[in-house]
Amino acid sequence: MLRLSWSMMERIVERKRREDPEYRKQLEANRKASRSQGRAMSDEELLEKLRCFGLELDRATLGEWCRQARSAQELSLDLRRTRPLKLSAMDEDWLWIYLLVLWERWFPDLPSFEMIDDTMQAGYDALDEGEAQACEMWLRTWNDILTMIRLDKVRDLDDFDEEFGGLQCLFNWIQDFTMHLWNAGVHEPRFLRERVAVCEEALGRWPGADCHLTESLRADMAEASFRLGATEQANAQFKQWLDDDPQWGWGWIHWSDCYAREFMGNRDPERAKAILRRGLAAPGVRDRRDLLERLAEIHEEAGEDEEAAQVRAESERPNTPSVRTVVSRVGNVLRQKTTFNFGEEGLPMDEFEEFHRALIAQRSGREMPMHQVGRNAPCPCGSGKKYKKCCGRPRAGQK
Repeated sequence: MLRLSWSMMERIVERKRREDPEYRKQLEANRKASRSQGRAMSDEELLEKLRCFGLELDRATLGEWCRQARSAQELSLDLRRTRPLKLSAMDEDWLWIYLLVLWERWFPDLPSFEMIDDTMQAGYDALDEGEAQACEMWLRTWNDILTMIRLDKVRDLDDFDEEFGGLQCLFNWIQDFTMHLWNAGVHEPRFLRERVAVCEEALGRWPGADCHLTESLRADMAEASFRLGATEQANAQFKQWLDDDPQWGWGWIHWSDCYAREFMGNRDPERAKAILRRGLAAPGVRDRRDLLERLAEIHEEAGEDEEAAQVRAESERPNTPSVRTVVSRVGNVLRQKTTFNFGEEGLPMDEFEEFHRALIAQRSGREMPMHQVGRNAPCPCGSGKKYKKCCGRPRAGQK
């Protein structure tokens, strides 16, 4: 369930206030609180308003509270629970805004969720002016996130997203961030160095993160290193990751692209094709069709149309399942069970009926009386051992 922070809800209200005159009149009539009104007040005016709520506050006290809380919203709720404040229903929003504005002014180096959400959205708004401007803003956002982690205000990525409640979740934003760091790095290499640092930090901080995010950060880091000229380092990283998980199809593609793309600086189509073929040879590789499509594209770029056509024809062939047969004994009956694995993409529904008919005809799940298999005959499980040394061996407790 999506959790909406007060900051996010106020942002939505403010956007509608700007776009809808009737809605703006309604808000003014109801004296709806807004951060823009709070930010127009002086420090003394804000403190006087808080005193009217029964809250005596100075800089040192607020500083201690801000070091303990993750957001002005959290602080506001805690004060309402623990102190006898004089608040009407309308005043509850004002309490949050007064605390938030003072926090921003007095302790900008102690980031809150509201401050992170502000710079995150400012970065998206800055994309219209250029990706470098957006990345500068988002580097501040990233530093604020790291500060919250170092202060032990956030345990992990899931904890952040559960409590943040902003317009973007950290899981999605960090992938947008690294993408735009790459684009900005085309003109200013320092952004590629920042990309490497961000990915390295995130992978170190969240080693158990979602598999998709981990793979994305790894590829982003290695590609940026390669573009910066650290080719040996990038190659070593890809090799290690793909040794650990040879089924990572897009890992093979990203590694191949380091040699297939002209702008990477070390174009070597033959090496790019060799990397893809290694990936295609990995049993059970994920996204096999994407690997084949990328290989066909490289052949086409080299003018090898016949080879490209052969690869595309292979990608269009139906999946060939891997087959695993297990023979077990139940009483006086041998039961043979065959499992078909069609990989990540599965079996297309329009091919299911034909496959089902063939499966029934084969009767791979038939049961066989035990006496049909001699003790010295090859075991029907396909192990290559004699039946008496394999599935025919007595089980524990049997004689």
